[in-house]
Amino acid sequence: HIDQCIKLCAENNDSLRLINSLNAYAMLYTNCHLFDEALEQFDLQFKLKKHFTPYVEFNFYNSKGRMFYLKQDYPKAKSEFLKGLQVVPHDDTYAYMIILLNLSETYLLLDNADSAKVHLDEVSKLGIGLATMPVFNFYYNSLLGDYYAQENEFGKAKRAYDNADLIASGINVDKVLQKLHLQRKTKFLLSS
Repeated sequence: HIDQCIKLCAENNDSLRLINSLNAYAMLYTNCHLFDEALEQFDLQFKLKKHFTPYVEFNFYNSKGRMFYLKQDYPKAKSEFLKGLQVVPHDDTYAYMIILLNLSETYLLLDNADSAKVHLDEVSKLGIGLATMPVFNFYYNSLLGDYYAQENEFGKAKRAYDNADLIASGINVDKVLQKLHLQRKTKFLLSS
């Protein structure tokens, strides 16, 4: 279906839908760990940058950052997420929280806990988002646990991980986020 959409978008000179279709392909390739193919789709999207809306531009950088994250190229993931942070509409709480949490996680993987904490604190300031979007609250507490574990504040780390578990018990958490949380918590339990 994506191929048909791309063809129709090209025929109708609909750049925005073409960009979104290319992004769908890029994410499909990313999820299949076909990173070279995903990069080709991102390159095609970038050629249409003049047609980006603020949200499409944010989505481009966030998606590309996610691809580098899954490729375990954390410096490049950080670079893309930082570009996304520069363009994300701050009044879009959902998108703003996504990029802040992605940056926090990337900084933690780069063993840069101080930078991760800056972004985690910004997420915390968006308390309404945490209250109304439990998945973000789960993800935030899991990352906060990782931050405290890196800072050797084991009591705070355990409380944050326990908070994440409590939140997860009442909602349907994405399997990938749940798996990452369990990996972080297991690493913490084995090291403390």
